[in-house]
Amino acid sequence: MAKTERHGTVNIEQLLRSINIIYDADKPERIAHFHPTSKALVLIEALLGLGKERSFFITAPYGSGKSLTAAYVLHASENRKESKTVLHSIGGMISDISPNLGDTLLTRSRSKKRGICISLQGYQPDVSKAIKEGLERSVDRLGLDSFEFFFEHGCEFNSIEATIRSLQSIQKRHKEFGLDRIIILWDEFGRHIETLIAEGRPMDLNDLQYLAEFASRSGDVPITIGLMLHQSLMYYAGKTPQSI
Repeated sequence: MAKTERHGTVNIEQLLRSINIIYDADKPERIAHFHPTSKALVLIEALLGLGKERSFFITAPYGSGKSLTAAYVLHASENRKESKTVLHSIGGMISDISPNLGDTLLTRSRSKKRGICISLQGYQPDVSKAIKEGLERSVDRLGLDSFEFFFEHGCEFNSIEATIRSLQSIQKRHKEFGLDRIIILWDEFGRHIETLIAEGRPMDLNDLQYLAEFASRSGDVPITIGLMLHQSLMYYAGKTPQSI
């Protein structure tokens, strides 16, 4: 049995525990030990749509904290009641590094603003279906009962084009559901690339290109996409024929 040591109020077992942005999405206590750095703040600001760009490859090795930072972004964007205490604490630490961003995040955590955060992980044989399932999970966490009928009758996810139209519909009706942003976080994205290459289907990445182009044009209700990898994109590209 592993031992759990404590130094002050820090639980060492907690620090070493890995983060899963799907399984830990409804557990704010799993991000309570997050201590943001200046590099993490750049990522937080980007994923929350506070800058001009909307689509990102996030490349960093195992253990660098990118999944933990992404999990914080998920909780900060959804801004659920049960996350407030943790968000206030982390927002205070962010203020010590970047007063402007910290003030933005603390103000948000005190408000009723909320966003949808769609989390995906690893290889996804059907990207549109994965986005639909991630959207359902986020809506369920937010308790958007009024969204259910619209989701069942006004949204389709049988192709990337239909998925984009559905996201556009959510944007147009954002005030009705009290939403101010949509974020797509895809952890372990490298596994998706590796599988497509192994199966001879690298052109399937075109779906994500269409989605990124749509997101880059989102305005008042920003849509941001963060694709997280452990290696640079060129590492994966080097495994494919030059023509591809």
